[in-house]
Formats: sequence, C-alpha cells, structure tokens
Amino acid sequence: FFIDKNGTGLSAWHVLENAYFAYIKDNTGKKYRIKKITKINLDADIVEFILDTKKNDFPFIPLATTIPPKGTNVFTIGNPQGFESAVSSGIVSGIKINDNICTIQTSTPISAGSSGGPLLNMLGQAIGIISYSYSDGQNLNFAYSVMERKKMKKDSLNDLMRDVNGKFYLLNIKAKHDPKLTLNSIELLDSMTVLNFSYSNLSITSGDNAYVYCSTKNKDETFYIQEKDSLTKHYVVNSSLTETIEDAPKLKLGQAVHFGLIFDTIKSLKTFDLGENMKGSDWSFNNITIPSKQYLTSEMFHQYNESQFHETRLKLRREEFSEAKDEIDKLKDSIKNNELLEQLSSIANFSLGNPDEAIESMNKVLKLNPTNAEYYADLYSIYFKIDSTEKALENIDKAIQYSEDYLDYFYFRAELNYKLEHWKESIDDYNKFLALERNQTASVYLARGIAKAMIKDDSACADLEKAKDLAESDREWEKINKEYRKYCKGLQ
Repeated sequence: FFIDKNGTGLSAWHVLENAYFAYIKDNTGKKYRIKKITKINLDADIVEFILDTKKNDFPFIPLATTIPPKGTNVFTIGNPQGFESAVSSGIVSGIKINDNICTIQTSTPISAGSSGGPLLNMLGQAIGIISYSYSDGQNLNFAYSVMERKKMKKDSLNDLMRDVNGKFYLLNIKAKHDPKLTLNSIELLDSMTVLNFSYSNLSITSGDNAYVYCSTKNKDETFYIQEKDSLTKHYVVNSSLTETIEDAPKLKLGQAVHFGLIFDTIKSLKTFDLGENMKGSDWSFNNITIPSKQYLTSEMFHQYNESQFHETRLKLRREEFSEAKDEIDKLKDSIKNNELLEQLSSIANFSLGNPDEAIESMNKVLKLNPTNAEYYADLYSIYFKIDSTEKALENIDKAIQYSEDYLDYFYFRAELNYKLEHWKESIDDYNKFLALERNQTASVYLARGIAKAMIKDDSACADLEKAKDLAESDREWEKINKEYRKYCKGLQ
C-alpha cells in the first residue's frame, strides 16, 4: 500500500524476497513497475519500495502513530487467494513485543495473498503490515506494527530492474510433447544457470495423483542442457523438486507447481536443447534461443496470463467447477479451436459428472492434436469410469501406440483386460508394467497371479507369494492369502 503521493509503498519483505522484477496493480487496474527496494526491516518482515514512474498524485494510506488497545475494531484490504481488494474485519486480539519487535495479533481473516496489505484502524490509518497466520488455530493472524518502519535500514542492492542487464529472460514456451509443462524463464547468473518452470496437472488420467520430481544423482535419469553449437552437455546439479517419485508431493487435478532446475554457469549459452531421460512424459524442449535483448513489461505477463486462462485454472484449483464451466462456455463462444480451453472444458465437465460433454471436449482436443497420447489416456479414463469398456480399450490402445515407453499405460490396459477376462493380454501388460522397479506392489502381483491361475500358468503361485510379501497390512495379507489358498492348495 502507498504511504505518500509519490508512490512510495510498503509490503511484507517475504512478498518481494528474491524477486528479479515486480509489478503492482492499483485499484483502478493500472500497473506500475517497482523500480527499487529502498529500505528493509528483516526482523519485522517489512519492505519499502519506489515505483518506476514520474506520477506524484497517488492516493495513499496515512500511518497511525499509536497502536489501538485490545478489543478495538480493525479491518484489512488485500487479495486473499487472488480475490482482489477484499475487505475483512475483526479486532485487535493481542499486542506482543519480543526482542523489541512489536507484533499485532488480530482476528481479521487473512489468507495467502493478504501478505503485505495494511491492517487499518477505523479512521483508515494503517497500524500494521499483514505478515503471517497459524493454520492450526482459528483467527491466529499477525501483522507487524508500522512503528517498525522506523527501524528499517537503507538497501541499495535490491534493484528490481535487473532484466536490463541481460541475466533474466522471459520465455514461456511449452514442452515439445507435453503442453502442461512451461519453461517460463531462464536466469544466466555469474554463479549458476537457472531454468524456471510451471507444471499444471490437467490430466484426467492422473486425477489427484500427479507428481513432479527430478533426480540429480544419476546422469542417465535427469535433465540436461545441450548447446547447439558445441553439442556440450550440462547436467542439472540441483532443483527445488524431490529426488524420487516416492518423496514427491501429489498434485490434485487442476493444481499447479512452480519449480527451478539449477545448472552450473554456462556463459556461452545462446541456442540449446533441454533433454531428460526420466521415465514418464517427454519433457524435452528443442531449439531454445536466448533473446539478444529483452525488457520486461507488465503487458508481456498479462498476455501470457490471458493465453493460459489463469483465472479459469484458478477456479479449477479451488474446485469451483460450476463457475469454471460457466466461464469456459463463455470463452468458447469467442475463442474457437483452442486446445487448452477444450482441455479445461473436459476437466470441468468430468469433475461435474458430465461424461458426454467431457468426451465431446476431449474429442475436439484430439482433432487439434491427434498424436498426443495423454489425451487418448484421458478419454480412456472417462470411458472406464462410465463402464464403456470397449471404448476405453480402444483409447488406451491409441495412447500406447503414441507413447510405448510410458509404462503406466500398460497398467491401465492390464486392468481393463483383467476386467474383460482377457487373461493372456492382461499378463503381457502386467509384465511390461513391472519392468519399472517402482511398480512392485502387492496388488499388481495379486492381479497377475490370478490371471495366470486362470490359464493354468505354473508361475501363478509365485506371484501370489510375492504379493503376500509385499502386503502393507494384515487385512491386505489376509485377502491375498485367501486367493493363494484358492489357487495353490497343493503348495501349502
């Protein structure tokens, strides 16, 4: 929020920490670029900044000179969860001074997006800067007193115009075979090279179980940059992701994650390919060219946000499926044949229990991109859910046709063939799926064992024994043992 007519602003330090550039949008919708952070109080999570503008008639919020006592009515204005200029009210619940830092506890509701906004008294004066809350309790929200501004130290290192020096480049390009992955930007720093990505779980097949990970220990299973001129390869040395699939947090349908891949310094980088050798979707990029010069503007980000339908995707992440569907239907009236929009439409309809509409949208997606294996897998998932087994089988066959190395598809087909009592076909697909060590689960060996037993395969009991060894609970072990006794009586 502004504290003088020249556009000097205050926010929470953690909002701008590590930023290379930043924009603010005022209540009229006009955007301004933040030029520089001028002062910081790290202990109180407060930052002061100035704008890159000559305008000098900004409306501003005066700062209070005293803190009101406990029980006083207060309110805040912020952007909780992206809801712009939302007002919420409460009281001053407590005033704490620890290590000579004054913190105001308030019952005023806040959420992610409220940080940096003003906590105001009923005269419209800012008494604090919203900073944090405790999710384990109710109405445990905290702001640092505006009095802590007096202890701010001048800072000349945080210049938020740093893209001008040629170290940060906005790219926003899609992976060659997976449009859910975007390479947003690249940083060519003196100490490292950083690639920043965003990944959205828009896969009906993955449902609420998508994951993103990056191994940095095995060069045969990690990301690498290959320079086009010299063909030199540079392997990732660190990332903000977990090392293994097992440790990776799961993403719900519609949820997104931002992550960075860190490489050693590559001073000569101009044009390159980004490759990877991990199992799963192909996350490679070809012929990435570093712009010769780039000055970032708010319009560049606005255009990107619009093209990605960020507001619609935000509704999907909040599980506001009806609102998302209404918004998508309106957009489809003016935007025809858009692959991402039709994909979002399919997700919204699937989540609302409208399978026919979900199938219609996914078929439109496939007309636009007829060789994308994941789209066929999504159709398989929709048909599987409504027990249209022959259609499900037809589409998972297509998914495997276009992505033979993605072994999870073989598991889906194995399940379907098992359901249809196509025992030999089911066994063949389970065999391929089990080629991945991470797929050693009791349920897979149980299903393959029963399928083998149905065709009198002598190795059926060995699978059922393995399933018992892998059982994760007594109940699961009893279930498997029941099948073992049924098919393997002579071996007990």
